[in-house]
Amino acid sequence: MVSDHHNSSYVTGPRPLPCTATLVVMILIYVRKSQRILPAAKVYRNFQRLLKKEDPCIVPLIASTYTLNIFLKVFSRTHRSLKLWPVVMRDMTTPLPAHVMNRDTKQPLKPCKPTVQTWNILLNAFMRRKKVAAAEKMVELMRRHNMKLDTVTWNSLVGGYARMQYVENVVEVLKRMKTEGSTIDQYTIEGLQHVQDKPRLMNSVMNLYSENVSPKDGVQQLPAIRPTKAGVGTEVMDSSDQTEKIWTKEDLFEDED
Repeated sequence: MVSDHHNSSYVTGPRPLPCTATLVVMILIYVRKSQRILPAAKVYRNFQRLLKKEDPCIVPLIASTYTLNIFLKVFSRTHRSLKLWPVVMRDMTTPLPAHVMNRDTKQPLKPCKPTVQTWNILLNAFMRRKKVAAAEKMVELMRRHNMKLDTVTWNSLVGGYARMQYVENVVEVLKRMKTEGSTIDQYTIEGLQHVQDKPRLMNSVMNLYSENVSPKDGVQQLPAIRPTKAGVGTEVMDSSDQTEKIWTKEDLFEDED
């Protein structure tokens, strides 16, 4: 331990606060290196505690979705930890006290709002867990907030339905993509490869694009789709779970995948 005399030669005033970018990088590296969910959950719990105390280092992190999206992505790893998503979303949208200022602009600090990336993280997680209703709810919320669905949104839906062998749903998503002016890309094609009933898929897709088939639609690539195995299921997540209580259950954070 360093003595006060030795330490005084280095510290001549208040210690400078670490910049926001440094903290974000530290959090990102830590949660990515963690092999289990529990350490990341403990970091987030501490983040919440410091946020409530209006810690000058932590408060600026709430102004951007980047930090909270990191935690959402980590929590989406398992079925149980995914139940924390309403907690993160609440922290992302809860107004801060009027006296809390942005230390750079000196203006009142406003919390971030969910972005397309935020909703896509959740939608993709729900589709991987075969929670169709929850995933479609994310689409509904995106529309409600006047957000344009991007290719990641569409490809998550296509890939999810394809893995569950819901061919009609896959075609319906492709139809919605076409209606909204979004085109098929290589990731869409990769998602479609999970469909086992290729003749049925091809007939449906060709009928969909029969009026106006062009190279950018990606239909020419569809015959190369390879069969893969996939499961079925439509479990729906109840976002009204008592999320505050689950912090005390360590088994919530055991890795399942």
